[in-house]
Amino acid sequence: MPKADIPTRSVSFRMPVSIYEDFQAIATLHGMDLSALLNSVCVEALPGLLRWKAEHETEVAAARLSQLSELLATGSKEEAIAALRKLSDQLHDVHMAIIERHP
Repeated sequence: MPKADIPTRSVSFRMPVSIYEDFQAIATLHGMDLSALLNSVCVEALPGLLRWKAEHETEVAAARLSQLSELLATGSKEEAIAALRKLSDQLHDVHMAIIERHP
């Protein structure tokens, strides 16, 4: 897909001046503007951040599954159904995220 066809969104944030100056110097050294450098840093960091997110979602799903097992053994039917719905919703969200990332 040509670069012009990729939808973009503006992002604004604050950073300490010393870090800004370091990034600006690196961007200048590589003949790019600060925005291009920050985009590059974000693209490089994204796979690790997505793994971190997936690990967290897995841990949450495991905790909910454990909670569901406990509720099935000791809780009421309504509590178990509510826990199952939460787990199902989370699994659906993960499924949709996978589909969006890997069409």
